[in-house]
Amino acid sequence: MYDHLVRALQRRFDETAIRAMAEALGLEEAEIEAALIYAVPALVAGIGEEVGEAGGAEELLAMVDAADIELLHRIPIKLREERAALLDRGATELRAIFDAREQDVIDALAHHAKISRETAGAILRVLTPITLSKLAFRYRDRDLTVEEFAKAVKGEGKIALVLLPMNFARTVDQARRLRNIGRVDRGNRDQVTREERGERTMANERKERMKGMIPLAIGVVVVAGLLFFLKPPKREDPAMLGQPDGERAGLLDEAGRRIRQNAREVEQGAEEMSDRVAESVESGAERARDNAELATERADREVEELEDRTDRLADDADQAIDEQVERARQRVEEAEQSTSEAVRAAEREARRGGVRAREEGSRILDEASAGLRSSPMTIPYETSQLFEGNSTIFTSEAEDSIREFVTIFNEQDAQSITLRGAREDQLYELAKKLEERGFRSAQLHIEQDNTLDQIEVVYEK
Repeated sequence: MYDHLVRALQRRFDETAIRAMAEALGLEEAEIEAALIYAVPALVAGIGEEVGEAGGAEELLAMVDAADIELLHRIPIKLREERAALLDRGATELRAIFDAREQDVIDALAHHAKISRETAGAILRVLTPITLSKLAFRYRDRDLTVEEFAKAVKGEGKIALVLLPMNFARTVDQARRLRNIGRVDRGNRDQVTREERGERTMANERKERMKGMIPLAIGVVVVAGLLFFLKPPKREDPAMLGQPDGERAGLLDEAGRRIRQNAREVEQGAEEMSDRVAESVESGAERARDNAELATERADREVEELEDRTDRLADDADQAIDEQVERARQRVEEAEQSTSEAVRAAEREARRGGVRAREEGSRILDEASAGLRSSPMTIPYETSQLFEGNSTIFTSEAEDSIREFVTIFNEQDAQSITLRGAREDQLYELAKKLEERGFRSAQLHIEQDNTLDQIEVVYEK
């Protein structure tokens, strides 16, 4: 079964490696165990974030190429012999991975693992070269392009983020940022200006034009009346025949007087009518202005009421949003508190179980060590881990297993390897792979056993 990078790394830190790390850093083994729960996924997640940045994949690939694969298989020895060099190299690599977020990640690890900041920083600095060594062991010989390498490492980072607590994951994942919810500014509205009462309106203009026309009309009426009455008759008026010149002159004077009186009455009536018309026009204009002012004031009040209502609704909405955000924050804090308590309880139980298991394991190992030193060591492997189906085609994980054969062979100081399994053709393919790794034919033996459903690798001493 394929292990993701976090699980594969955590499996490397057995009791011996943890003890060696504790001795190298001057810490308790319990502190190392508690820190590894969070430190390993935090580092893998940070590496996954690194390849997503501009130039990050090339920089990480350079660090992987420079990594020491031997460190992965000899963690206790390397920690004892190269402690100072590992810490210096780890500090540089850790800074390259997290950049400005380095101190935030150290603080988060210290908080969750219940250790000091100095302890958290030292553990991360030691763990970084080991993580890069595992990356080199897994990806260096696969002949991947930069894009393929970045995609694979980014996927490992996403898995690692899921394994971290929510607030720790937010610290590592630089892309998570809260958006501020801002209120839209309301622009200043232009105030409605009114015309001054003395300003000339259309009604005033009509009134002025009418005042200028009235005297002209009166003059036309008077002249027309005079012309009508003073026009000489075409023939002698019978009523005037036989009248003396004095009486005729008196009649003309009387007619003139009446005409002048009528003209004065017409002029007076025209002036009165003009005044009434002007008063009516002015009164109508005044009422229109008053109505317009009332309508404007009403509109202003309605606008102000609408603004007040809108402001109240906006304030209510803001308050409701703040309340919902606060409730959500409280629920998240309660959930984190419950999770932290559960994790602490599980850690306490795991430590108690770990102590018992170590004691029992030490006893069993002590009893079995005498017989195991001289007897062959047999490690079974699932056939599907090495070959695809019933074929002789190797799987993508087979290369890791074959490298593990070589590592165990060297660590056990074995003299030969015996391959056992049901299919002889698959065993021969494995032997060819080992010969490519430098094994001699005399060191490789094949035993076919049809009762086996796995492939057993026996290290003969």
